[in-house]
Amino acid sequence: MIHERNFTITKGGIASVVSFGAIDYLQGLLSSANLAHPLLLLDSHILHLLQKGLPFTPALIDFNEQSEKVENEIETLLSKKKVDSLIIICNQNGIDYAKIALYNFTKKIKHPHIPLIVIPTSYTAVNSASDEVFFYNRDSHTITHYSDPLLQPHMIIIDERVVSNSSAKEKALSVVAIIGGLIDALHHTPYASSEYFMALEGLSLCKEYGYQAAHSPHDSESRQKILFASYLLSLVRLQKKGGILEAMVDILHKVSGVSYPLLMNILLPSMLDVVLKGNKECFDAIATHFNSSSFIETIQTLTNPILESVAPQIPHRLYDIIDNDSNRHLVTLSDIEEASRLVFHHGHISIHPSIIDEQDIIRYFEAAFWGYSLPKEWV
Repeated sequence: MIHERNFTITKGGIASVVSFGAIDYLQGLLSSANLAHPLLLLDSHILHLLQKGLPFTPALIDFNEQSEKVENEIETLLSKKKVDSLIIICNQNGIDYAKIALYNFTKKIKHPHIPLIVIPTSYTAVNSASDEVFFYNRDSHTITHYSDPLLQPHMIIIDERVVSNSSAKEKALSVVAIIGGLIDALHHTPYASSEYFMALEGLSLCKEYGYQAAHSPHDSESRQKILFASYLLSLVRLQKKGGILEAMVDILHKVSGVSYPLLMNILLPSMLDVVLKGNKECFDAIATHFNSSSFIETIQTLTNPILESVAPQIPHRLYDIIDNDSNRHLVTLSDIEEASRLVFHHGHISIHPSIIDEQDIIRYFEAAFWGYSLPKEWV
């Protein structure tokens, strides 16, 4: 069961609070779990959003710093204090850094399990519920896979007040990135399963509230609904992991440094035929639910209103992503080659070499890089 706006469930062992002003309940929630010595980590860039303050003094962390520096800073804080829980208020990158730091700390000193409480600050913290982290090392060009039950949050708190202030374009991209993630998850989700219905609910929330969440900065209800849609995606991924689209977006994001929402917006239309292949019953049922003649029409119905007013500002090819200051292309063909290698050897997507090989993934990326449609024989 998932009761939006109330103290909710547990799904996969995660207790969740989805409520307006949920952070105000934080001290009571900790007391009910007999947790008296939390370490609260707060993204320093969003302190101004919490006007009512927090029940505990936070340690301010700049999660935009290099990952190793952030992880070492968190480990130092964990070692200096008597800590019985870790609370993190940040975006997906910060959540991943904190999970790695917690993992290293507990393994290094054989510390008892420290419950993790996550409060996401962006619409695209879509792996917040996961017990895994994939960390990209820029020096060795490798990905380290961390997987451990202690990385799974004890609790996730959804409160729209901590969503960082960003432009309408960035929020629109983020909402469409949630839609893309849900579509990717449906590729390998059985029809009428619990994950199917969570994904359907997430898409419905994006349809009804996505435009307002992106373009009406003071519509707190819509922001809360889209955070909830993102949370539903994280629960679906907890059970089904990600598909090839998610792996391509996430790994190219790690390799190139380009934002996850922008990459999802470019790769989703390019990869659509690949994603839709193989689960016709599921996608046809979704189209019927939205009174569409096809799933392609469903996607257009979901995304076009959200993107329409900001579309001129959005690159439509990977090649067109350019740094405004240096005029440098932020995604290169060498990035694509490296990302393709890492995607193909990714341990948690269903790729069989007889169906898709590394060269296929390079072709998929190149189609999005140059902006051409995939030939039918490549799908």
